[in-house]
Amino acid sequence: MKTVVVIRLGNLRGALDRVSVREIAPVAELSISPSLPASIEGVLNLAGKAVLVVDLARLMGIAPNTDADPLYRHIIILAGNHDGLALMVDRAEDVLRIDETAVVLPVSESSFNGCVTGHINLGEAALHLLNADRIFLAAERERLDALRLMEQERLKSMAST
Repeated sequence: MKTVVVIRLGNLRGALDRVSVREIAPVAELSISPSLPASIEGVLNLAGKAVLVVDLARLMGIAPNTDADPLYRHIIILAGNHDGLALMVDRAEDVLRIDETAVVLPVSESSFNGCVTGHINLGEAALHLLNADRIFLAAERERLDALRLMEQERLKSMAST
């Protein structure tokens, strides 16, 4: 069995493996620095730790859901080797346990950075299974790490004043 977190991005539904998700949080106040790229929504101060929040729909070029209230968006704080990164999604809708045989491999690697690693059919609905390790390329990850460290130093300097 596999546990997945079901997310909504615009009019698409996807899922992240639960092991790549540390925490799901409601939208929070984010600090915004002019040095951050457009795909970064802002920086979350999580108990003194800088966490870069990336708008996943914007990053992947998915049209936003104009009917969705931005106050009800969620932040998916990533786990493991994604320490200090989070994904802003329209909604975290559910946590499901699925049989791994229900995951169908994609027919091609034509998704954003090849991050769609499978499809899950749930009767009338289908989910794109996203691999958190493939959302960012290695060079992007290095740049995000450098930005996060810069924001961490900014948080430290603000705390000491």
